[in-house]
Amino acid sequence: MKFITRFLIPVCTLLAGLMCGACSDDDKQIEDLPEAPYLTVSETVFGDVGVDDVTLYTTVASSRTVTVRSSDEWCEAELLADTEKDNLRLTVMANPDEKERTATVTVSAP
Repeated sequence: MKFITRFLIPVCTLLAGLMCGACSDDDKQIEDLPEAPYLTVSETVFGDVGVDDVTLYTTVASSRTVTVRSSDEWCEAELLADTEKDNLRLTVMANPDEKERTATVTVSAP
């Protein structure tokens, strides 16, 4: 009987108090948490584009503000704000020398 009064009752009282105070209306709910950052590009490689002027499109999706930059003047990259799909326009200028060339378009977000 001493065990119950000296140990078990205080422990049960402490646990009951912790359980009652563990939840409150001030706790953040899962839906209140910010969205995890993401950045996706639907198509990342365009091969055998040809020698004439050509315009290519791909889709960029992100939870952050996106910036784009091309490594070469003959390949222009522009992010279109008025559409969700095919919103990255790549304009590849004509290749009069018909030599193989490669450009890198960097898509980034903080």
